[in-house]
Amino acid sequence: MAQDFSKPEREVPAGSTRDSARRRETSGRPASSREAAGGTRAIRTPGSRGGERWTVLALAATVVSLGAGLLMKSPCLYSAWGPPDYVQYRKLCYSDLQPLYGLRGLDERRLPYVEEKSYEYPALIALEMWLASHFADSHVSYFLANAPFLGSAALVSTWALVRAMGPRRRRVLLFALAPPLVFYSFHNWDLLAVAPLALCVWAWSRGDAFSVGGYSGLGAAAKLFPGYGVPFLASSLLRPPSCGAAEAGSGDVKTGNAGVKPPLGLVLAAVGAWLGVNLPFVALELLRDGSLEGWLGVFAFHARRFPDFGTVWYWWPEWVREVGPSGTAAVLLPLVVWVGGVGLLAIFGWRLYRRGSCTRAVPVGTGLAGLLGVIAIAVVGSSPTMAGGPTTPEYKGFVDSVSLGLFTVGFGLILLRHWLLRREPWASFAAVVCLFLLVSKVHSPQYALWLLVFFVVVQTPWHLIAAYFAADAALLASGFWWFADSPELGPSGWRTVFVVSVYLRALALGALLVWYCSAAEDLVGFGETGRGVDLDATVTAGSHEGSSGTGARHWTEVTP
Repeated sequence: MAQDFSKPEREVPAGSTRDSARRRETSGRPASSREAAGGTRAIRTPGSRGGERWTVLALAATVVSLGAGLLMKSPCLYSAWGPPDYVQYRKLCYSDLQPLYGLRGLDERRLPYVEEKSYEYPALIALEMWLASHFADSHVSYFLANAPFLGSAALVSTWALVRAMGPRRRRVLLFALAPPLVFYSFHNWDLLAVAPLALCVWAWSRGDAFSVGGYSGLGAAAKLFPGYGVPFLASSLLRPPSCGAAEAGSGDVKTGNAGVKPPLGLVLAAVGAWLGVNLPFVALELLRDGSLEGWLGVFAFHARRFPDFGTVWYWWPEWVREVGPSGTAAVLLPLVVWVGGVGLLAIFGWRLYRRGSCTRAVPVGTGLAGLLGVIAIAVVGSSPTMAGGPTTPEYKGFVDSVSLGLFTVGFGLILLRHWLLRREPWASFAAVVCLFLLVSKVHSPQYALWLLVFFVVVQTPWHLIAAYFAADAALLASGFWWFADSPELGPSGWRTVFVVSVYLRALALGALLVWYCSAAEDLVGFGETGRGVDLDATVTAGSHEGSSGTGARHWTEVTP
């Protein structure tokens, strides 16, 4: 019979001689700074039988999701694409893997950047695409050749998260059974960036700053987003998180830091890993052509892109163009939607605050986000470039500037708040990723995979996760069925559902952004796996519940 992880085996005063001895015996490392701060902590031997069973269960769940994903893509492997049936859309089986086999010279095994200049993917993904091409001789066999690489990345992610989460390892099912893992594992190559991110979490739980940086840099060599966390993780080593004590006005704020060496090693390892993947391509292209046209072409490709169907940036001016070039029309509907969404978030945040489930920062932060959103909508909606629609060069240039500005300013504000209030690094990291997805001019379907790791390692309310998954699923299905029913992309019922889903997903991302900035707490600390075992019985030292003991129960009400 599997062991029950809902209750701690025993409680040992953190920082005591017995606690230190127990940790040396089970993990081979000293107690973390959080443990040394005092208080009570539940301990469980990492190699327990129950832990092994949860590892097998999580890996098996991942295999089931991967199998479902392959089954979902199978109609596209043995059916003709295009008219009259448009199987790739009607059966929801479209994948970027098959068309890019010919479009990127992979059928000729042309080396990325050096022999083939049209790559839009960073170096690690480009390398895997090229390696997989050596095992293929057709579009179908190329898809199948990529499947082991992508499936292995998903399994590595699951294994790393199980190891990192410790007694909270059951949360890994949020990754292993997530609908986006089924939908997008074989849609594109983003799992090659997700796996290093999960390994980064595992290294963080082991207290290995150098490996944290290395995995971050490796992930950034596949997609940029894993690199967004480097400043948050490094700064948390310089100024350890206060665990919410400063905001709640109770508990002890941790003092001291780990010195300069660990955060510096983290940053240098991240830079070194990124360079280690990219420099060989740079050197080969310089030696062969004397230029970096192919390698720099990745950045040029994305700079040339127009706002895509998956973003509010596209549908906002499209709606304005349909109803007429009116400044009022450009502002009124988005303003109503935004105010309504923010109002619901504010009500939710106030209810959590009143019952002691979060700090005052949630309703206050929601109100501030609402005010900033109103200003942004007024500024963007009043732009004369709106009238021409989303495909004009003038509007593209406007969106390029505004989206980059919003992300840069938002990143800076989140980082500043993280530093001043000593926020949890993974929660702040998650907030930045949500911000990017919210303001980017391109939002490909598989980007949903980016958030799955954060749903596991950061406290996230169930209903926000469910809302995001539902909007994403509706968007995927309605979008493909719209493409199938209206090849000219004209008005249709599925188009309406798709547009509504785009706005709903944006609202879900906004809600997640506010949550991660305001109230979310990490479940993995530096050098400690899976904080806490039974939140009803154990309150970790330095947490924001205070001495009354009434706050220990609230996370079980709002999160898995």
